[in-house]
Amino acid sequence: MKIKASNIGFFLVLIFVMVKALDSPIRYFLAQAGLAALIYIPTLSVIILLALDFLIKFKEGKIIITDFVLIGIITLFSVIGLAFSGSVLQVLNGIYVLIPFLFGFHSPLFQRIFNSMRFFVAMWFLSCSGVILDVFLDFPWVGFSYDIGGVEITGNRYWHTLGFERISGFARTSFDAAIFISIFSIPLLVNPKGIFIKLVVWVISITAIVITTTKGVILAYLVVTLIAIV
Repeated sequence: MKIKASNIGFFLVLIFVMVKALDSPIRYFLAQAGLAALIYIPTLSVIILLALDFLIKFKEGKIIITDFVLIGIITLFSVIGLAFSGSVLQVLNGIYVLIPFLFGFHSPLFQRIFNSMRFFVAMWFLSCSGVILDVFLDFPWVGFSYDIGGVEITGNRYWHTLGFERISGFARTSFDAAIFISIFSIPLLVNPKGIFIKLVVWVISITAIVITTTKGVILAYLVVTLIAIV
């Protein structure tokens, strides 16, 4: 059976998104097994896909002006960041944070995800379940940190606002959980199904987002879902 390179790339993107959404438990169990560095493999795979995609487009003459502008902006701000911080690691961390945006902006593989409704349903269910269960259960990864090469890394952020714990579920932070729930639920709300199913998805989603106490996402979700449903 012949496996298309695009299908392999698409599978790697799905793994990347899944790992980001379930970041804390994956980091926790990998750290417990002494394999903490493996958490970066999905990100490394996406970086390689992004580089290959750019090189192929460059070879075929399909690079557009926005690609060069984006590269120029990143290079400029990387130089500025290096000049002010003097830290290569901080600059690389800034680029690391931008990887999902860069890949989504440049590669059509991310667009294919929006046609994978089963994936969205599964990830939405897991993200919401993680937040709700976190209210009643003491997850072992809450607030944990680990060490890689002498550098302490936060595996899960444990914090409070106005005396309330900011629940993160399976995500690394509470705002990550809220954002993922928002992203995974939108395709379910615009899907041409019955109004009852949409209402159930919306109620569960907004409840889970409120539990995270991420005020900005709560407001944005109310506005975006109102537009999406209408």
